[in-house]
Amino acid sequence: MKTNHHIGIIFTLLSAFFYAVQAAIIKGIDGSVPVPVLVFIQSLIALIILIPIIGFKQVKSDTSLFKSKVPVLHIWRTIFSLGISYFLFIALHFVPLVDGVLLANTSPFFIPFILFIFMRQKLQHKMWLPLIAGFIGIILILKPDSHIFDAYSLIALGAGISMALSMTMVRQISAYDNSITIVFYYFLFSTIIAGIVSIAFWTPISLQTVFDLIIIGVLFFLVQYLLVLGLTYTTAQNVGVLYYSNVIFAAILGMLFFSEVSDFISIIGILLTIISAIVIIRLPAAKKIK
Repeated sequence: MKTNHHIGIIFTLLSAFFYAVQAAIIKGIDGSVPVPVLVFIQSLIALIILIPIIGFKQVKSDTSLFKSKVPVLHIWRTIFSLGISYFLFIALHFVPLVDGVLLANTSPFFIPFILFIFMRQKLQHKMWLPLIAGFIGIILILKPDSHIFDAYSLIALGAGISMALSMTMVRQISAYDNSITIVFYYFLFSTIIAGIVSIAFWTPISLQTVFDLIIIGVLFFLVQYLLVLGLTYTTAQNVGVLYYSNVIFAAILGMLFFSEVSDFISIIGILLTIISAIVIIRLPAAKKIK
């Protein structure tokens, strides 16, 4: 594995920035394109861009980058990853950009419980305090009232749970396939699955919207591919921490283009959630797993 933390940091920050930009454009479309159609087109464009790249890399590789040892796991990973897009894209039309992006990044709070339930991996005692603090932060963002929680904020939180499940699957797949193969099968299976789902929702699309969808697809590819490059040059821990910069980017874009200004309680919730997530991401390195 190559090690150049500075390059890894740059790739990770670029991925986080493009993630926030993509979310902002989707929010700007404001429901003119059904979410299933949007998800299908972004996956298709990303796949089209990746195929020549992976073909070029294949020439220099001794093993087939198109061959997977665990195709079924790729399908499950794709289903969970599609959940991220479906939940987040629906929620973005109804919740502030920064709230949607942050809630979609709450996976560190769910991964420990997923690992405990399915992998029988014990939770570190040190993890309970940041977990509790993180969930308090999430509650502050969800703003419970007489109706308990805003339904669309809960949908955005569903993206975070989907991301936790997806990341857990990627951990399993990475023991068998390399990162480029993982990205390829994600784009391939997401195009197929999302394409089937989109049939029932297909609607005429204007020329301007087509341009927006192409940009979204290109950004989707850049987000995924730059993240893989980031993981190639630096540690997963560094990437996990740095990726929370997408919340800062989302907050800036929300203020600039949607006149969104978070209230004091939301700001406290955002800070509490981010800090707690970073602590959780850094904790595993403190304890050697045998």
